[in-house]
Amino acid sequence: MSLKANSTEFFKLFRKSSKDLFSDQFYEALDSDSPDLSKYDNQCNDIHVHNPKEKVVKICKKYLRYLEYCKLLNDDNSLYKVSVLFNYWLYGVLTHIYGSNSTEKIRTGFSALQIKWTYFDYRRRNEV
Repeated sequence: MSLKANSTEFFKLFRKSSKDLFSDQFYEALDSDSPDLSKYDNQCNDIHVHNPKEKVVKICKKYLRYLEYCKLLNDDNSLYKVSVLFNYWLYGVLTHIYGSNSTEKIRTGFSALQIKWTYFDYRRRNEV
């Protein structure tokens, strides 16, 4: 599946939102399940995090889908706005999974997701 196909899928999720506020539309699109998430099975199924791992695997797929989509945005102002919203979303879902007092587990989950993106992006850029 090409990058363009994935970006279109995320954009469609965003556009079909029933919410009025941009932030609500953004969060609804991030939380959406869609067939394109299976593309990230290989990258996310082996993530090293605390249990419940299966919940973080699902977040990992949504995380990679969104970041791959962001690579297509060229507007710095839009990127800044969505990066703030994205970080709030990511912290919120990890806090929901691990609990607000589990800072070490949240930190581990956040770091594992950053590593997945770095490796995924590196491999994608260096494919021949």
